[in-house]
Amino acid sequence: MKDVLVLDKKEQLELIGDPFVHDILDCINYDLVTKEQIINKLNEKTELIEEYLTRLLDNDILTEVVDQETGEKKLRATARSIEGKDIIYDHLNEDELHWLNGYINQLENRIVDLFRYLGRLEDPKETLENLNYDPIPYASINKVYLTKEEAHQLTKMIGDFLKQDKKEMREKSKEDNKYNLYEFYGYLFPELKMLKEKVND
Repeated sequence: MKDVLVLDKKEQLELIGDPFVHDILDCINYDLVTKEQIINKLNEKTELIEEYLTRLLDNDILTEVVDQETGEKKLRATARSIEGKDIIYDHLNEDELHWLNGYINQLENRIVDLFRYLGRLEDPKETLENLNYDPIPYASINKVYLTKEEAHQLTKMIGDFLKQDKKEMREKSKEDNKYNLYEFYGYLFPELKMLKEKVND
């Protein structure tokens, strides 16, 4: 498995922006799974799932491998993480950003689902603390002033941290209950109003 899959095709962006693709990737995680296992886990028509799996294989987001123990054909994620920071600039036409809408909607839905679930608990903060989770879900905006070099350095530090060996981290989580799975949503980008003003000057 690669550390990073660098996207180089528009269809890859569109797939990554599709919420159902994230459901498939969540279902696979970093494991080896059969098509049948994916179909059984997802609440969708078999034909639709198979169509998506074919597209994900064709676009290198998934890889088919032969299980050495069983000889069975299985699927896995091609890489531990996906980056599309270079190709994005090739597809920023304002009429072709549906792939980005899908991606942001997916993040938004996950965050809303988390808070909705927490809201059903009698004491969400205490429940999280008892389960050894951070009791304060991050729901705030913090603005910082950084040079271009500092912004690049911070982004790289975050990226390097997120690229840690996922298999090793999962093994730790089985051995020690202090490790919990967190989904990270973090973006470093210019404040839009100030950016517009600088561009127009």
